[in-house]
Amino acid sequence: MKIWIALAETNSGNELSYFYCEADAERYALEFCIARWDEALGTMPDNWQDAYEMLTADPSYMDWLHMDDLDISGHPAVIEARDELKYMITTGYPSCVDYAADIIADLGGERLAYEDC
Repeated sequence: MKIWIALAETNSGNELSYFYCEADAERYALEFCIARWDEALGTMPDNWQDAYEMLTADPSYMDWLHMDDLDISGHPAVIEARDELKYMITTGYPSCVDYAADIIADLGGERLAYEDC
């Protein structure tokens, strides 16, 4: 399981944002570039990394965006949550465990099915 972290440093201050899917992080970065794009640079590239590279090529450019992703699959809290959800799924009632099964799959675990005892 990954999380994405964006740190935007601007004249207005710093903004730290967390994302749980890459698409949301990419959308944030693209919107960051769109908000700062100057038409004098021409047509903005569709890829935010290319657009950001063009923005920062100007030595006077002052807004910065740092993007990073972290794999948290091995974090003890995530492992504990997986174990608890696995217990719920394998010992619970079929009508109430589908949601828990989705959560454990989203946490990077295997897709479990209810086992009727």
